[in-house]
Amino acid sequence: MADQKNTLIAIVLSVIVLVGWQYFVAGPQVEKQKQIQQQQQQQQQTKTGPQGSRLARSLRQRRRRLRRPRRPQRREPRSARQPA
Repeated sequence: MADQKNTLIAIVLSVIVLVGWQYFVAGPQVEKQKQIQQQQQQQQQTKTGPQGSRLARSLRQRRRRLRRPRRPQRREPRSARQPA
């Protein structure tokens, strides 16, 4: 009977320790990580600015490149060409 009582007390105390650890130590760490992650997301959003995400920016740059007129290829002067 005494062994069962000691075992039950050990289990109850272990549960109390685990719950206390979760509440006082692990819980605040999780909250702190969430706050850090939210701050990083806000910083990334402010970096991209009102123009949008990286994808939108790269698409705009690609459109600009496509709109640029191409330079005509330079041709050699006729005197420099070799006769066929």
